[in-house]
Amino acid sequence: MGKGFNNYMTKKFFHPGSKDNIKRVWMAQQKTNYEKQKQDDLLSQYQKEQEMYKNRALLGDEKAKLGLSFMYDAPPGLKKKEVEEKEAEVKFEWQRKYNAPREQYAKDDETIRDQPFGIEVRNVRCIKCRKWGHVNTDRICPLFNQDLTAEPPQPSTSASSLLEGLRSDGFTLKKSILGKMADNVDTEKLLESEDEDDPEVKFLKSLNPKQRKKLLKKLNKLQSGKEDGKVSKD
Repeated sequence: MGKGFNNYMTKKFFHPGSKDNIKRVWMAQQKTNYEKQKQDDLLSQYQKEQEMYKNRALLGDEKAKLGLSFMYDAPPGLKKKEVEEKEAEVKFEWQRKYNAPREQYAKDDETIRDQPFGIEVRNVRCIKCRKWGHVNTDRICPLFNQDLTAEPPQPSTSASSLLEGLRSDGFTLKKSILGKMADNVDTEKLLESEDEDDPEVKFLKSLNPKQRKKLLKKLNKLQSGKEDGKVSKD
């Protein structure tokens, strides 16, 4: 049939008599023995060094009196840091890239945002106004809540500005068209020259273009009649 129940069980991973388990136990024992022997060697070496330094100190060697005590003293930089921490923290202007002094809780923490002048300083750029320090959804953006896809407002152009633009480009209009536009230009100049609070200006603004032309013709006739009367008297 077989070699028996014991032979069968020793082949299982959980049985203490299996080869793998025996190997693991042996390796653990060897490791503990090695660590123990290492600690014993270090202890014996330390005791020998202490005996040697004691003997040299008894003979009058000043350097030997110090021995290895410097190895157990705190470094000089650590004491200075402890004194600085007790002192009041120095006020400073924010300069992260120059490693300026910072509070203990803020050191080596990139998530903290500094506000040196009450303004949040961030390394971001707005896609609307192209300025640094904010994004397009912040209210401090000058173009906040404005539609960039909308057409820009066109400047209001008058007849005089159009004529000047044509002349600068080297174009001229016919005399018949210029005569009609001259009347409109005269009325615009007349209205612009007067104050808005003047009742005459308000009256002229209330007139339509045809009524303005008639009024200008009457004024021109009156002026020409006055000039003719002056010439005849002379």
